[in-house]
Amino acid sequence: MPLYVGSASVTALYVGSQAVSSAYAGAAAAYSSTPAAPANVSVPTIDDTTPTVGDVLTASPGAWSGSPAPIFAYQWKRGATNVGTDSPNYTVLAGDVGSTLTVMVTATNASGSASATSAATSAVVAAPVVDTTPPTITSTNAHSVNENAVYNATATANETVTWAKGGTDAGLVTLNTSTGAWSVAAQDRESRASVVFTLTATDTAGNASSPQTVTLTINNVLENTLAALSLSPNTATVGVAYSGTLTGRTAGSTLSLSGTGAAGLSINNTTGAVTGTPTTAGAVNVVETIADATNSPRTSSGAITVTAASAPTAPVVTWSTGPSDNTPEFDIDLTSPQVGDVVTLEISASNTFTSPTTYTDTLDSGEVAAGEVIVTIAALANGTWYARAKVTRASVDSAWSNTASQTIAVDTTAPTLSSPTGTQTGQTTATLGVTTNEANGTLYSFVSTSATPPSAATLKAGTGAAFANNQAITTTGAKTASATGLTASTGYYVHWLHRDAAGNESTIATSAQFTTAAASGYATQLVRFSGTDTDTIGDAALSGGASTTKFTLSFWFRKNGGDGAEQIIHWEGSSTGNVIVRISPTNNLQAYGVGRWEVTSSSTILAGSTVYHALLSVDVAAASVQLYINDVNVATNNNIYNTAAMDLLNNQFFLASDNGGAFQFNGDLGDYWYNPDTWFDLSAASNRRKFIDVSGKPVDLGAAGATPTGSSPLVFLSGPVASWPTNKGTGGGFDSVFGTRGDGGTYS
Repeated sequence: MPLYVGSASVTALYVGSQAVSSAYAGAAAAYSSTPAAPANVSVPTIDDTTPTVGDVLTASPGAWSGSPAPIFAYQWKRGATNVGTDSPNYTVLAGDVGSTLTVMVTATNASGSASATSAATSAVVAAPVVDTTPPTITSTNAHSVNENAVYNATATANETVTWAKGGTDAGLVTLNTSTGAWSVAAQDRESRASVVFTLTATDTAGNASSPQTVTLTINNVLENTLAALSLSPNTATVGVAYSGTLTGRTAGSTLSLSGTGAAGLSINNTTGAVTGTPTTAGAVNVVETIADATNSPRTSSGAITVTAASAPTAPVVTWSTGPSDNTPEFDIDLTSPQVGDVVTLEISASNTFTSPTTYTDTLDSGEVAAGEVIVTIAALANGTWYARAKVTRASVDSAWSNTASQTIAVDTTAPTLSSPTGTQTGQTTATLGVTTNEANGTLYSFVSTSATPPSAATLKAGTGAAFANNQAITTTGAKTASATGLTASTGYYVHWLHRDAAGNESTIATSAQFTTAAASGYATQLVRFSGTDTDTIGDAALSGGASTTKFTLSFWFRKNGGDGAEQIIHWEGSSTGNVIVRISPTNNLQAYGVGRWEVTSSSTILAGSTVYHALLSVDVAAASVQLYINDVNVATNNNIYNTAAMDLLNNQFFLASDNGGAFQFNGDLGDYWYNPDTWFDLSAASNRRKFIDVSGKPVDLGAAGATPTGSSPLVFLSGPVASWPTNKGTGGGFDSVFGTRGDGGTYS
């Protein structure tokens, strides 16, 4: 109860860890001059008066008077025995069971001490026991029942439980969850072999057992009896087609055949029909199987008896081709053949048929109807060959036939061709020639622009040829053909092949290239330079030049005088690498790039009526300097000193003299074509044909000189005398055209 000091009411006060009456805190301030020993006003109390083992009890010291305020000490007691520590809290122990508990509180201050004891609790009781042990199922998990019968059983456990079912077949099980009684309705063994489910037991404390897998095995009960079977007809012959009908079959059964004679026969499981062609003599058994039959499977032994076939009649072999045919044909005549008979033909170089080559044929209905087999075999080598045949029916062989023989003598040597030639006889015609050593068969000719022969099949068909021909051969020796429809100024090759009467083909023989005559109609205009500086051509700034490693130059020319004197035809550039083309004092055509390269013609150029064609192509980076005159490679003394680019920027360009007007050219020029940064491999005739035809005549380069490359060159001088100095190329006009050039005539 509250403690009153004067008119003040206070509750408990703690000093340190000791609870004291809070009233003394106020009272100490008011009455500190009047010390008093502690005195209990109300006894201590315990918060739990019905303790159980494990409970934590808390004591209240009660109400006390005294000054200064007392501090408290606690002593817990089991009956009269001290327990616990000096603490207001106490944990109930197992040793306290059956005893009462009290707490004694001692209050102490400077004036003295006093003790008071709480009321006793009721006797301590033990803590309740918690059940955590799952139950155990004690009934069996294996059961069995005959099919089509209800099954009942009861599950048991070691304590009172509630039951639950589960698993795949739980839907087939009826379960009393309280008693554990369960049942399964009648099951058909043919539909289900077992019922499998699980049982789980749960006790009143909620503990569940491990699921027990229960298996109810459905026992089979035989319900049927198979009847006797019969098969008609009950005999068959090896190699002869058979068809039989089965009677006495039980509906729903499965049928099969067994026995030595069953090979080649089969039974239809739906209709029961037995069909096929037996291949082995012996008994045939029918085996019938059905579920729930006391005598299943049932075997009807010897339902069919298969007997061996008699040997077929030996055939007759006729060698129907002659000695010159090395892929012979044989007629094999048969007596009473049957579909499925196997005819064997042996071919051997020995009449004892050592190591023969064998051919087989299984007779079909057409061959049976015809009564014969025709066999064509692969090629045979020359010599005498022998043939024989036999017939096998159901593993029974006939005797061997007669032996037919033939001596093969077939030509297997291919013709040999030699001296293939082609000679042009005009712009579109040529005479073709070759020599053969055989006097039979067919000789084929095939004209094309390619030196590579076509395939034999293509050659004979003439596919893609400029001209193709074939002719029958009756004699050996030289043969000719006349080609037509060719193209003027074109190089051709003729390819020959001879196939003899035996089918042997020669190796393809290919002629050297021949070129048809040039087409008429184009002539180059020659413009005459007098050899003085009054009619030279020059320019200080042609546009479109380049610093390059390569160029090509083509022109027609005639020298009219000045043998033994230097004459400049082409002068270009003013620095290292400038290009000069001249006729040297030794009358050779000479070209060089200063400090870069040089080349000299092996032939001489002399004054007179001869018109020459010069074709020069240079690429110092590729180490190539090529010079052709009149379509002939005349390059000698061709050297490369430096592969750096040449100065072909056209800052100085002169024709028929040098840049100072000296060393004038005394002669005629025509179709002057020049282009820096362009190079041709002149060893390829097709590149030379861009400028000169195969007959050594001029080629029309087009009005602007674009024909050789598809675009105009830097410089192209061509056409009538009056307009000849006008540049038709891309470099623009010349700024220095001196005098008037004369007419040098045309050349074609």
